[in-house]
Formats: sequence, C-alpha cells, structure tokens
Amino acid sequence: MAKLKLCIVADLHAGDTADGTTSPPMKIQDGSKKRVFSNWSSRLSEACKIAVQHNADYFILLGDNIDSGDSDPVTTWASVCNQVEAEYAALTAGKIIAVYGNHEDSHASMEISDFIGTFVAEVDAAYRIASGNISDAWPGTVKANENICHLITLTNFVIVVTWGAGGRETIWDNTGVVYEGLGTNVTAQLDWLKNTALAGVSKPVIVLCHEHLSDSDGQATISAAVLSGTPDNSHTNLQTILADVVTGGQPVTCFCGHYHRVNPNSGDIFWEKDTISGVNYYNLGPSVLGSFAKDMKGNTFFIIDIDTVLGVTAVKRFRHAKTARSRYEPYLIKPVRTRGRYNY
Repeated sequence: MAKLKLCIVADLHAGDTADGTTSPPMKIQDGSKKRVFSNWSSRLSEACKIAVQHNADYFILLGDNIDSGDSDPVTTWASVCNQVEAEYAALTAGKIIAVYGNHEDSHASMEISDFIGTFVAEVDAAYRIASGNISDAWPGTVKANENICHLITLTNFVIVVTWGAGGRETIWDNTGVVYEGLGTNVTAQLDWLKNTALAGVSKPVIVLCHEHLSDSDGQATISAAVLSGTPDNSHTNLQTILADVVTGGQPVTCFCGHYHRVNPNSGDIFWEKDTISGVNYYNLGPSVLGSFAKDMKGNTFFIIDIDTVLGVTAVKRFRHAKTARSRYEPYLIKPVRTRGRYNY
C-alpha cells in the first residue's frame, strides 16, 4: 500500500476587479464576509507552502480559479499556472490538476480552449499527467468544446473530472422531456462515466467537480435529476453510477467547491460532508473569503491523505490562525453526524 497526498484549493477567484466600487477589489458575499480579489497571489502562495511542507503529490485547483469580473482572464490564469509551478511543482516534482468552474465558463473572454491551452502553454510537461487522448497536456477527452469530462488513470488510483461548469448540461424531467443547456451533452457524459471511466474499475476512485454532486445547493449547479433523480428511461443518475462502484468493492470520494457559504451540517462553515450509498461527498470551503481588504483569514485549503487501497483516509482543513506559529494550522475533519450516520 502506498500513501499519497493531495492539496486542494477551491474557488481561488484570482482577479483584478469585482464590481468597480471598491479598492482593492472586493464584494459582499454573505453578511460581513466578502470576496477579496487583490490578495489572490498571497493566498495561493500560502497553499503552495503547505503543499510543499506536506510533500503533496498533486496540487488541485478545483474550479473558479479566476473570477468572471477579471479584465484579462487568460493572462490571470497564466499567472496562476506559473505561480503553482514555481512555488509548488518545481520544488516537489508534483503534478498539477485544474478543474474548470462556472466563473471560467461565464467569462466572455474565457473559452474552454483558452483554459486548456493556457494550462498547456504555461505548465511544463514534467508537471502534467501524461494521457494518450490529447497529447500529454490535458488528461481525458474534450469533444467539440462541449464535453469536459476526463479520466486520469494513475498507478494506484483513478481520478475522474466531471462537469465543472454550471449550465453546461442537459436536464431531463421524469417524463423524458429534454431541456437543452449551454452545450454539454450529459447523456454522453453519463454513458462515458458508467461504461468507460468506471467500467470494471479496480482502484480507489477520486471524483473532482467544481459544482456539488451530493445536492444542488447554490447557483450554477448540476440539476437534481442528473444527480439523484430519473434522468430518462435509459440513463442511470450520477449518484447511482458512483454507488455501483462502491458495491463493486472500490471506495469513491468526491471533492467539490463552488458554494462559498457551505452552511453545512458539520458545524464547521468551511467544509461539509455527505455520505450517500457509501460514496463520500466533500464540499470544500473557498480560498476567496475574508472580512476586510487584503484579509487572509478566509483563506482555506485542504490536504487529503490517500491510501492506494483504502482510498481517502484523512481530510485536513487549513485556515489562517493567529496563534499558529506557521500561520496555518490543520483541522482534522472528524466523524460527524451526517444524514443519520457517523462518517468520516
């Protein structure tokens, strides 16, 4: 059995502007909490330092890596990629994985091709994961700028990246009526997930998605029909597909971001966990929140321990702490009552 570590940063929201009325740029998120944009590089730097300190094998940017209000998202995204490479990958020889979020999707000047192309151009091949599908640049398949699911097959576990951008989906109702979204063919994605990505899988599975997969909280989320309902007469919903992997003997853990406030049943506003049919779903708090300009207090990121047989064994939340000598101290997510059961 091998032990691996992931560092996950959700909702960095790198950007140079918000609503144009504040300097430095920031906007109200929830009550006294704000999205603080001007300090994104400092926040990212702190996460990179912890990733290096813990010798993380993978650094995952879990979507909304740039903000839709940024004036030049491609340049900002390039800066994010360069910083993670310089401050993490070059020091650890670790790999960088990036997930597409709704803010990348909704920016008028950011297409999926821009997101992928910039990642390829700015991140050295040594710090990317080789794939036979699209060179060695972007693991998995991207079809006609629509299908953004992909599969990363590693030596001892599998990572599935699915959806990632709100609205890019096809929504069914229980009568089979189809309502077309902005482009992504969810029929094809469900088929791919069940019959290709996870067919006969014999390794622990990690699922990465910017939007929540356990429920449809917040805006720009995946529809309940796709997650847990009856999509149509010929396609199993996503949660059932993942549960079938657990029934087949492999652990499945999902990590999502997107909904900044989280408002969990965990008692900790910076993470939430649901367990549904044996699948563990973690909704992770954001990097972007603060209480005042240039605030670092809201900066939150996570170190994930993985056993390559047992799957995820620990989730540690790091958040700025005034009393910590290292400025950041880990909070081990402990068993909590979740939907009537105690789970990690």
